[in-house]
Amino acid sequence: MKVESINCSYNKYKLPNKKHNSVGFRAASPKLFQQKPNFASRIKAFINSLFKKEQAVKGGKAKLQEIGFDTEEIRILAKRTNVSDASDFIKKAIDAGCSKSLIYNYFPIATGLTIKDFSDFLGLGFTDFGKLNDLAEQLYDDDKNYDKRFIEAAKEIYKETGEFNSHLVFSCRHPDTKEYLPEIFEFIKANLNENDLYRYLEFARNSALDKILPEKVEICKYIYNSDIWNQISPIMAIIADCDEIKKDDCKELFELFEKIDAYDEEVDDPWLNSCVKNVDELKTILRIFDTALKKKEILREAQCEITTQDIYDLIMGNQQRTMFAVNTLGEKSFIDSFKHKYDYVEDYMQFFADSNNKTVDEDLLRVINPENSSLYKELESKIKALKKSLADSPDKQKTIKAINNAAYQKNKLIKDSIKDPKDKLELAIMYFTVKDSCNEAALEKIKQYMNYKTDEEKAKFYEVCNELIFDVLETDLVHDPHPNIKRLLDFSKSKYLPALFNCDAEFKENFDLMVSRLYDHLDKNVLNCFNSLPQNIETKAAFAKLGLHYSKWVKSSKYSFVETEVKLDTENMKQHALTNFEKDINDDLYKLIPDEEKQKIAKALKSSGFDIKEIEQTVFGEGGWFDGTKKVLKLYKNDKPAVFEDLKEILNIFNTEFNTNPFWTREYSDESINNAKENFKTHISKLRYNEVKNALTNKKDRTTRIRVEKTNMNNIPHALFLGNHASCCTAVDSFNGWSAPAYIMNKLISSIEVKDGDNFIGNTMCYIALIDNKPALVLDNIELKPQYQYNDKIRDAIFEYAKKLCAELGKPQMAIYLGPNRHKVNLDEFPIENKHFTIVGSTGDDKIYLDYDAEAHQISKDLTIDSPMYKIR
Repeated sequence: MKVESINCSYNKYKLPNKKHNSVGFRAASPKLFQQKPNFASRIKAFINSLFKKEQAVKGGKAKLQEIGFDTEEIRILAKRTNVSDASDFIKKAIDAGCSKSLIYNYFPIATGLTIKDFSDFLGLGFTDFGKLNDLAEQLYDDDKNYDKRFIEAAKEIYKETGEFNSHLVFSCRHPDTKEYLPEIFEFIKANLNENDLYRYLEFARNSALDKILPEKVEICKYIYNSDIWNQISPIMAIIADCDEIKKDDCKELFELFEKIDAYDEEVDDPWLNSCVKNVDELKTILRIFDTALKKKEILREAQCEITTQDIYDLIMGNQQRTMFAVNTLGEKSFIDSFKHKYDYVEDYMQFFADSNNKTVDEDLLRVINPENSSLYKELESKIKALKKSLADSPDKQKTIKAINNAAYQKNKLIKDSIKDPKDKLELAIMYFTVKDSCNEAALEKIKQYMNYKTDEEKAKFYEVCNELIFDVLETDLVHDPHPNIKRLLDFSKSKYLPALFNCDAEFKENFDLMVSRLYDHLDKNVLNCFNSLPQNIETKAAFAKLGLHYSKWVKSSKYSFVETEVKLDTENMKQHALTNFEKDINDDLYKLIPDEEKQKIAKALKSSGFDIKEIEQTVFGEGGWFDGTKKVLKLYKNDKPAVFEDLKEILNIFNTEFNTNPFWTREYSDESINNAKENFKTHISKLRYNEVKNALTNKKDRTTRIRVEKTNMNNIPHALFLGNHASCCTAVDSFNGWSAPAYIMNKLISSIEVKDGDNFIGNTMCYIALIDNKPALVLDNIELKPQYQYNDKIRDAIFEYAKKLCAELGKPQMAIYLGPNRHKVNLDEFPIENKHFTIVGSTGDDKIYLDYDAEAHQISKDLTIDSPMYKIR
């Protein structure tokens, strides 16, 4: 475990970051120290013997020689101490197993040097006496008489290396009178333990000048008898500065420490830091940590169970960041945000911390966390003071009226605030983004409308936020955008508007490009604007050459759709969750992972009874005829094929590897490895997790009517959020969000989407490719929300609509293929074969994300692709 500097209230004496057992540094674990009881008892006995000796007795010269002192050193010792022999002293030192260095360190103190003798002794050039310089400066008081009690204390805190921090003892002196507190020494002597001495001194230092507070003594005793040694520094700093310590028995605090101490072996560096300000904050962060440990399964989509270290890193790794998020949202809403999963929580916590100067704006607090606002706290203090004065008030009715008025104002703050945790989080993100990106006037406008109470008021707030989009997304055309642009890019009615306030730089770059192109063609609608781009002119010509109706491709029609009635089947969801997991480990992405990293995963699986075995699997072609065999990887447990119920444990094993193996978080110069590991990790940690979770929670089957239709890619407020609709990586606030504007601008790509009533539940991007020298419709990747996945009727409806689209394009019998990766439908009955093809059309200098290899591509007629493809017809 790492040793950290201790940041107590006396910054002057901040201790170095050094591994050392001497007092003042982090003490060794009591557990570790108990492994050497004989050494401990000998040292303690030796120290106790020094308490009793007024001077050294005769007869030590021979013993000094026996343990390596030369004649000159003995002569100097005898001269400086005015003692000719010290046989009893040296004998006790030898019996205690003391080294020469230890005897050097104890001998002069035990025999009572003058300050001059002590200084001369330091000048002899012996090693390990650097710290004694601190002592030399403090051996005397204002009258130049060194304090005997100080020497007695110094005896106790000497360590086997000869090092100690004298300022800890010295700081126990009264700052004016320089008098030590006698209770300190009595307490130390009564509870002497060399590993705990520093704690007692530090607690005592923060006691009242004339006494040790009994409450603090009790806390010292509690910690002395407990096993929470590694948390001592922040406890000291907090309790020392806590005015309410007399009223707080710290029971809850210690209970939390005991819970967390149970995880000591599971966490690399279980330290609190001293950023927490008081006992209440300490309790809060420990309580949240304890809650997060209980909510592992819902905190992160990456896995069903995550490690204690993951939770520690999130909550305790940067406690200042955590407390800022908690103080912003409130503890309950912060914990509620766990449902957004680990990575999202970590991202917004860091965003909050980066966007502020350690204080939350009062205006925001009154709306989303009024209990933490200054006004609320002032009202509480006022009520408390009024109640206290009530008994002696000359006008009790007036005082009662004042109490009731303050209570009314306090309750009104709560009543008028936003209650929905999701709205709180979205508002905080939007608020901090505007604060960072826009001017003061914009922020004031946000403040004016952000405390919405009704749907109408929320709609007005979204309108105000929508007006700031060009500024928030850092477009070049920020000021006074043209009315046509504002109309085309009106996101005020989209539930995904808040996501645009949380986008990365790559998305902003492509969004700015889209806006600029729209500005270049203000007299045109969206379709005609982008149709005029050189790459789309080229795409239109390529379609015409193949006899395809380009206008049908780039437009949608309310009359073009396929509907089907489906039953959502829980058992199918379970079976296909396992099938899809096994497809992931057979995916080309996994093959790109270095063999040594795959072997680590295999080893971890094997330790829990699992195996990844390579087997021969029968392949069936069209019509169900045998079409040979292929080698595939399958999951096994105890030599039997794994079942759905094993997936929870398997996910945990994979994701523990993702979290503990640096390979999965490090950046590599080989971009193909970076893409492979990030996408593979996303598929396992997010998509597979959601599949398992939804199969487990979908207790009831239901019948619903599904509609499949072509996406209107010219409706930007809708088409921009296709990734958000399907919960995939092209969501605007996700890893490949940059591709969302690119899909809209480049007409060689289109989309088919799936709806359950008015709810969008999935989609697939699609394009035309030349396969076997003939045009074919390619569905890149069928994404469906988890509860709709692997339903054959939904799959068949998508394929039926694909056939309908081929007919509308003028090619009723055109071949239909699917890319090889990550479809959320059952494709076992469809053949897969390697194809050599080119995509029809161009993206010019733009790039788009395609799922067949999880890469960004600049499409042109010169780009040829080799990839396995599922043949639908």
